[in-house]
Amino acid sequence: MHSTLDCHALYGQVTMTETTIRASASPSIGGRATIRAGIIGAAGIAGGELVRILERHPDVRIAGVQGRDRNHEPIGATQPQLARTGHHIETSLPQVDVVFMALPHGASAALVPDFIERGIAVVDLGSDYRLKDPADYQRWYDYTHPVPELLAKAVYGLPEQHRDELLALQGADSIIVASPGCYPTTALLGLYPLARAGLIEDVVVDAKSGVSGAGRSVKAAFMYTEVNDSVKAYGVGGHRHTSELIQEIRDAGATPEANPGAATVGFLPHLVPMNRGILAAGHVRPTRAITPAELRRLY
Repeated sequence: MHSTLDCHALYGQVTMTETTIRASASPSIGGRATIRAGIIGAAGIAGGELVRILERHPDVRIAGVQGRDRNHEPIGATQPQLARTGHHIETSLPQVDVVFMALPHGASAALVPDFIERGIAVVDLGSDYRLKDPADYQRWYDYTHPVPELLAKAVYGLPEQHRDELLALQGADSIIVASPGCYPTTALLGLYPLARAGLIEDVVVDAKSGVSGAGRSVKAAFMYTEVNDSVKAYGVGGHRHTSELIQEIRDAGATPEANPGAATVGFLPHLVPMNRGILAAGHVRPTRAITPAELRRLY
């Protein structure tokens, strides 16, 4: 099964968040609630794309943009394509209904409790609330999660699989949406129909990503001369996003044992010379014989 992804996958999560928090948003002139959004980490690639999407959303107003060590810096200084928005990156946020966090792994976990206590919904674009088992953070990310009790409250933000859970957050005291990783989003959109049917005996995901997936950090491995005219496998034998594939394939079945392949997911990502986008091919050995007609019905 093949699946592709671009940063536009964020739009589905933004729309579901809009539905979830509308009840607490501020009234607008037109009678519909306007969601006041804050963004932390807009200087990065994912954060910049989020600004672009939210600027075009009819029911969202970006109330503030926050960045580390930045004080009233025009967003156009780091994101020239967003200069016309007029936003400035500040050291803090004004009052908002929802905060989007576009930070490296480990950076947002300890910030979330304060927002939750203040009744502000959180959408974390990083990895800090994607995994349900606190031990997985030690295994896959090499750190101890500072607020493991909040992991159970977070909803994995793929509406194609978790729509009901996202909608159930309406009116909740604490709203945490954990934005899925890029590779898992791509792979899972192709694998979920099989996982729901308990058909995954074994699975190997072969994926290719553009360079923007590595973020804006300056590293030799992501320079033009290293990437151009080249394809490179990385994260061999244990890429961190494997943890999300294991969790979601396991939990999509009727029972945790319905998809034996969840425990032995093979995942191999590759860096390819393009700006953005992902192609993932999932190779599945099914738990039983299945006809092409049944496959078509599942999809």
